Amino acid sequence: MKITLLGTGDAPGTPVIGCGCPACRDAAAGGKSRRTRFSVLAENDYTNAAGETVHGRILIDTSPDMRIQLLKQKLTPRDVLNPDGNISPSVIDGIVWTHPHLDHFGGFGEFYRVQYRLDVYGIPETVDSIGRVFHYLSAVKHYQEFGKSFSLIGLDFTLFEVHHDPIEKPAGVIISDGIRKIVISGDTDTKIPEESLALMADPDLFIVDAIVPKDPKFVNIKKHLNADEAAELAAKIRSKKTYFTHLSHYYPPHDEASSIFPLAWDGLSFEFDRRYLSPVPSLMLLFDADVWFRRLVLLFDVAVWCCCLVLLFGAAVWCCCLV
Repeated sequence: MKITLLGTGDAPGTPVIGCGCPACRDAAAGGKSRRTRFSVLAENDYTNAAGETVHGRILIDTSPDMRIQLLKQKLTPRDVLNPDGNISPSVIDGIVWTHPHLDHFGGFGEFYRVQYRLDVYGIPETVDSIGRVFHYLSAVKHYQEFGKSFSLIGLDFTLFEVHHDPIEKPAGVIISDGIRKIVISGDTDTKIPEESLALMADPDLFIVDAIVPKDPKFVNIKKHLNADEAAELAAKIRSKKTYFTHLSHYYPPHDEASSIFPLAWDGLSFEFDRRYLSPVPSLMLLFDADVWFRRLVLLFDVAVWCCCLVLLFGAAVWCCCLV
């Protein structure tokens, strides 16, 4: 299973049009402060109904920047059978929407004349609201309920309710491969229902809304978490690893801010392999960094087992000598 943060910015993105603040200047120069709007890509190799091993992809939200985000991923399409009996290329197996704010669904129209079959998942109010905007796309709607898991590409997805006025029934998302648990908070403030907090508990990875640092100048942003609130929530649900997302240009430039806050950045990827969680920046993937990491882990495991065998053999020889 692989999770890629395609976009880690807030609604305006960074750089903000017409802004010359330090973060926007860093973003304009190509630094990690450059943030597109929020979206997450979940990928997994699984066995389909025909018994074939295929590579599946699910999008969490469709950012207005989705086209450029997906082009950067260099996704390889595969042929799928449509309901009308025709074969057409597909790059995405499904879309899970968290809520109907433009920065989370505005890129859905980019699938026009690109992918015929579009399966969308979410709370009915969210799916129908977005469907009315993109009525010209042939989306297949799959209504979901809070707290009830559904399976896609060999992974379990669960929506949980958060609080994001004035949106009706906004959602966060839990993704699990049966061993690892990833929680994506979605857009939220601190008023998350207790039932949701119970569902969110003990994640291996927590991707959490943290739109601004704690600063009296920014207390007006009430419908999102600030950095302190995000950290408190991570501690409350006992997160093993946390990254802040949905970040505004009110943070200092990324390299400076990341020494204080666990900031995510566009293209940050996580690969889940055996017992280990490895954050792999997209640039490192070009050099197969995670492949080498897995080889080192395997080598370490082999070395440990060899040591155990040597000790057992030595103990057996010693016992024989005593006899």
